[in-house]
Amino acid sequence: MRDRFTPLLAAWLRLLEPACVRCRLPADSGLCPACVDALRAFPLPAAAADDPAPVRAGLCWSPACAPLLRRYKFHGDLAAGAALARLVLPELRQAARPELLIPVPLHPARLRRRGHDQALELARLWGRELGLPVAAEALRRVFDSRPQTRLSAAQRRRNLQGAFVARAGLPSSIALVDDVLSTGSTVRAAAAALRAAGVDALQVWVLARAPGRSTARLGSGHEQVLHEHTAEQSGTHRLIGFEGTKAVGGMA
Repeated sequence: MRDRFTPLLAAWLRLLEPACVRCRLPADSGLCPACVDALRAFPLPAAAADDPAPVRAGLCWSPACAPLLRRYKFHGDLAAGAALARLVLPELRQAARPELLIPVPLHPARLRRRGHDQALELARLWGRELGLPVAAEALRRVFDSRPQTRLSAAQRRRNLQGAFVARAGLPSSIALVDDVLSTGSTVRAAAAALRAAGVDALQVWVLARAPGRSTARLGSGHEQVLHEHTAEQSGTHRLIGFEGTKAVGGMA
């Protein structure tokens, strides 16, 4: 009888072992070495002339990271987001040290539909790892803009004009946190609000940056991951949490 159940027990125990969030093979750090190599195989895009601030991105948006970003942003897989966030930490450690991390906020209505705030989760993890405070309410989204999918770059800018308001009394050195930089419309609007509130030294920290700055060049497959889409599921998602995630500091 024991011999009969030994293979089943061994298989069950293997399911409990840490696994790579991308390929599901055994891995101790969220991503196995082969998947890390695959994610880093695409060179980081160069800075664009119209970047709203210096950008720190750990990855190039690519077919290698697209499924992880989709699972994280739209399906509540925070374990996938945490693995990517830890992967890009070396890049962020090379950046000028800001006084505060501010996530790009979701509108409350969209947060209710999605069930989690992807930029806030990133800011909390990076803040904890780098010893930086996070101010989740320093930037507010004052209206729920139209989904960005299928909008041109000019339409995106108009769509987000005046979408953010920053509170007064912020430190002069800020890192604005988001998941992906595509056309830059969202972070540009958020950066404008922060500068209006007196922020002088602004950076943008993101997981990934798109290799082009227009949806025409990115193609429909890129749009599905990079931008809000009209088929986003409503309701509350089951979240697979960032291990040990806690709010780090905040504005006193």
